[in-house]
Amino acid sequence: MISNIQINFSNQTFLHLFPYTLSTDKPTLVFCDLIKHRGKPMLIQITHNHINTFLDLTSVFDVVLLYFDENNEFIGASYSLDSGIGGTFVLLTQARKILLLPFSFVINLPRVKNIEISFPKNSN
Repeated sequence: MISNIQINFSNQTFLHLFPYTLSTDKPTLVFCDLIKHRGKPMLIQITHNHINTFLDLTSVFDVVLLYFDENNEFIGASYSLDSGIGGTFVLLTQARKILLLPFSFVINLPRVKNIEISFPKNSN
C-alpha cells in the first residue's frame, strides 16, 4: 500500500512523500526481506505489544531510518552506510513508526518535528 506522508520541520516547512507502507506485528524485522522497492521510501508501522523491535539491517546500505512514536513525533534517526567491512548490523528501537529513506534524500534531521500520515480510501 502507498501512503501520503508529510514530514513537518521546526522551521514551518514540510516535505511530502509517497512511501510504500507496511504494517507488521513482528518484533524482529529483517530489512533485506522487507524492502521491495530499493531506492524508494518505505514506512513501517509497528503493531506488536512488545516494548522493543529488533531491526536487522545486514546487507542494507545507504539508508536513513527516521523513528516516530505512537503520536507521530520524531524520536531519532539512524544511518546504515556501506563501510566496506561487511558483517551484521542490528538495531533496537522503541519506535512505533519507522520511515526508511534512501541516503540520497536530503533531510535536515535536527529540524524534523513530526509526520502526518494519510492512507488512500478503499474503493469498495
